[in-house]
Amino acid sequence: MRAVHSYRHMIKLKQIIENVGLYEGLSITHPIGTSIEMLQNWGSWGNGVTFQNFNNAKILVIVNKASLEEMNQVLKISNNLGYFPSYIETKNGSGVKYTDDELKKLIINSSPFTLKLEAKYDLEVTGDDRIPNILYHITDLKFKDKIQNIGLSPRSKSKIAEHPSRIYLMFSPNDMGFLLGNPKSGIKDPCMFSVDIHKLHNRIRLFIDPNFSSKGVYTYDNISPKYLTLVFPSEGEDVKNNS
Repeated sequence: MRAVHSYRHMIKLKQIIENVGLYEGLSITHPIGTSIEMLQNWGSWGNGVTFQNFNNAKILVIVNKASLEEMNQVLKISNNLGYFPSYIETKNGSGVKYTDDELKKLIINSSPFTLKLEAKYDLEVTGDDRIPNILYHITDLKFKDKIQNIGLSPRSKSKIAEHPSRIYLMFSPNDMGFLLGNPKSGIKDPCMFSVDIHKLHNRIRLFIDPNFSSKGVYTYDNISPKYLTLVFPSEGEDVKNNS
């Protein structure tokens, strides 16, 4: 039984490594859960180095005992996964901004510490069970018919910030006012579609934008009209009389 468990673990790790290699060179940060599993299994840390998920926003590297070579390996793997060292907190509660010299000093003195790793790029949250199964896309009414015919495609126009083309998806329909309240949204007559993420079965990749993290996610992928439902305005409803 132990051999079967070990074999399954090796297959899973192989899949993780292949997934990381697939997106190598892209400006992305891999999901925290996957990244922690990579860090745990792609090195011989023993009990001296452990990894924790901090609020699904940072990775904590808890170091009781490690060599400089081991920490360099941690930093190399985390960098490839899209994370950078930002802060070091010592056992007595004091902390400093990360530097190579500070890390070396703690290692040489065998001082326990916690290293915080932060995402270099917007964080991927595909498959995160905290993402609602139904998300919402808000756009201008003039795009309604086109969306119902061909679905959603990433666009860079009429967005609040400069960035590659993407589709924003909000967590709640009640947050429509949040987007419409910003004049940079470019939306005059609002139109809202629900997106059935559950039916998509992770066919699209979702990312958290630091400037949008409490309200929703975005994707670079197309979304077929079969996963979309018009929720505002309802068919035949005059949106101007309800805005």
